[in-house]
Amino acid sequence: MPASTMSIFSEASHFEQALQSAGRIHVIVTGNSGFSARLTQVELLRLRVWDIDERAPQITFLTIPPDVLLALFSIGDYPSPFWSGRSLAKGEILTCGPGDRLHMRTAGPSRWGAVSLPAEEFKSYFNRLTGEGLSVHSLARRYYTSVAGCRRFTRLYTAALHAAERRPRWIVDLEAAHGMEQQLIHALIKCLSARTGEGAEDNTCQDLVSDLEDALTKEADVHAGQAALRADLAVSDERLRRCCEKILGVGPADYVQLYRADKARGHSNYSQ
Repeated sequence: MPASTMSIFSEASHFEQALQSAGRIHVIVTGNSGFSARLTQVELLRLRVWDIDERAPQITFLTIPPDVLLALFSIGDYPSPFWSGRSLAKGEILTCGPGDRLHMRTAGPSRWGAVSLPAEEFKSYFNRLTGEGLSVHSLARRYYTSVAGCRRFTRLYTAALHAAERRPRWIVDLEAAHGMEQQLIHALIKCLSARTGEGAEDNTCQDLVSDLEDALTKEADVHAGQAALRADLAVSDERLRRCCEKILGVGPADYVQLYRADKARGHSNYSQ
């Protein structure tokens, strides 16, 4: 059933729970201020739309569900978050495939948007509309330069949010929700199929830092020293440091300290 909600959060764990349909999320606040975020969600029929406005600097680890394709992009005039070590220019879209894992980091206030769709349905739409035999995984973790299709997608995304805020009854109308959903899907496919200015991306550092997250979730490893973590990851100190600084913005020792402090505060993510 189509619906829309707008929520304010002062606890990262509550924010994570609200975004669980987008993926499993773990937020670590890196500044001295507490967590603060506003989340607007619009659920159409199969497509979901999010608008996230966050105040605190943070590092977020996101794991995409095994059946979802997620598109991420920056909004407004705040500096863009860094996704897997790279910021997005206005109009660029980052797509994440099923099971993909990535980190987002910010140095202060940020605003970003996302849309999600069942991965197999998106693949069917994409291949039918473009005539390409493209798999969902081939769209994962790619950056796309702004083109006319992306601008149209952005306008439709904004229109869906405005409709949810100003005309909530319109959202629950099945015919209106279906029409908006189809327009958003078609605009997103037009944007992604252009692939103008697409750049190849080396994901090895992101994969390594994701493995570090796995190691830290093990109770024994959380209390282990950096040398033990390095041995568990089978990587050199220099490579681990370089990848952590690229993806997380801090070295491995600093990130482990942030992780431990977050766990000590009783962050509910650890009880899942």
